[in-house]
Amino acid sequence: MKFKPTTLALVAIATILGGVVYLTETRNSSNPEATEGADGSIFEFEEDQVQSFTVETPERTLSFEKDDAGQWQMQQPESGLASDASVAYLLNLLATGESDIILTVPATDTAEFGLDEPTATINVVLDNQETHQLILGSANFDNSAIYAQADPEADSEPEPATEEGNSEQTADAPEISVLQVSPDFENAVNRPLEEWRSQPDEPPPTNSPSPSTAPPDTSGSGAAEPEASPPAANPPAANPPESSEPEASAPAVSPPAAESTQPAEGN
Repeated sequence: MKFKPTTLALVAIATILGGVVYLTETRNSSNPEATEGADGSIFEFEEDQVQSFTVETPERTLSFEKDDAGQWQMQQPESGLASDASVAYLLNLLATGESDIILTVPATDTAEFGLDEPTATINVVLDNQETHQLILGSANFDNSAIYAQADPEADSEPEPATEEGNSEQTADAPEISVLQVSPDFENAVNRPLEEWRSQPDEPPPTNSPSPSTAPPDTSGSGAAEPEASPPAANPPAANPPESSEPEASAPAVSPPAAESTQPAEGN
C-alpha cells in the first residue's frame, strides 16, 4: 500500500506539532511561577502585625504571644519574657522573605522535598486573627535554599475549572507550590532554648574598698594625701645671740715709778 506524498507530509506535521505541545507542557510544569506574592514574597504582612506564633519541630513546640505592653512572652514550653532579638529575627524573615523559585509539583511528591516530615512548622496569627503557615522541608542540592510550602490549605483547594478536561486533571492529580526560601530559616527555628529566653543585663562590676584599704581620693587631684606625722618634741632653748661688737677692755695700769737708790749729794 502506497501513501501519497501529501499524506506523508500531514503525518510529519502532526508529529512535529505533537512534540512541540509535549515540550511546552513539560516546560510550563517545571518553570517557576510567582504564586505567593506579586513580587515573589512569601507572605504579605508586616512584622508588627503578628500577635502570636508557634514553632513546631520534631524535638519540641515553642509558643509565643505579644502582651498588652508589646512585649513578647514565651508560653510554651515555659512561661517568661522572650528574647526580643530571637523573636524579631524570625518574624523579619517571615515578613520580608522572598522565593525566587516556586515549583508546581504533584501533591504526591512532597517526600522529594522533605515536606512529608517537616523540619519545622511555623504558625502565625495576626492582630486581625488572620492565620498563616510555613512548612520547612529539606535543603536543595547545594544547600543554598530550603524547600518550603506556604499556606498549604490554600494550595489544596482545587482551581475553578475552565474546561472539562482541566477539571478532570485537577481532580485526578492535585498540585502544590514548593518554594525555595532562605537557609536562614534553619538558624531562626533551630536555636537552643536559652536563646529564646530574655537574658537580663548583667550589672557593671563595682570596686568596693576592703576594710584595710583607705577609701580612694575623691578630690580629683589624683595625688595621695601624706600621712600625718607625730608631733615633734619641743626644741632645746636657743642660746642668746652673740654680740658682734668687741668687749671693752679695762684701762691699762702704768707701772709705779722706780725709786732712786743713789745717795743725795751734799751741798
